[in-house]
Amino acid sequence: PVMPGFGVRDPRSAKLQCDQVGMPAMLGMGMPFSGACAGTTQTIQIANNFVLDCSLAGACDGMTLTLNAGYDPIRNPIVPTTRIDALKFIQRASGVTIYINNEFGATGQPLRIENVRCENPGSCANLKIIAGPGVDVLSTNYDCSDIRACVGATVQQGTMTMPMDPRTVGMFQPGQPMPFNPWV
Repeated sequence: PVMPGFGVRDPRSAKLQCDQVGMPAMLGMGMPFSGACAGTTQTIQIANNFVLDCSLAGACDGMTLTLNAGYDPIRNPIVPTTRIDALKFIQRASGVTIYINNEFGATGQPLRIENVRCENPGSCANLKIIAGPGVDVLSTNYDCSDIRACVGATVQQGTMTMPMDPRTVGMFQPGQPMPFNPWV
């Protein structure tokens, strides 16, 4: 979509890179800092093959992101957006919440999330993906390479909530109190 008052397309429609200069730039000076998207609330009308790249440790901590998919705002405004290429968390990220909406709902063209990549310990700690109707979360490749990468990470659609990595059910992160164990 066009950014209000500027007459230019929102560059985040195709890729939100949270570890580069200018996302958001400090006071417009283009100074890099690792927490570029940390603690922000953002809403983006995405294009086909959208990529979220949170490669730098802490760059997306506490971010709330809403991704709206309707007609592709970049490649063809009469073709629906049908694919999110990747949500990438390479280094440590904590407390990220991502809402994904398909403007066509359950009866329209489905929106597929190809990959959620969580490559290192803590890279998707407590990540919450909340998908609306018409968003395909069941055929997504959830890449939790390290067993500690997706601790506390969940995917929710309607009343269904599932862990991104079933191996982590019941696991606790360092610093969290352990549950009561009557056998100890």
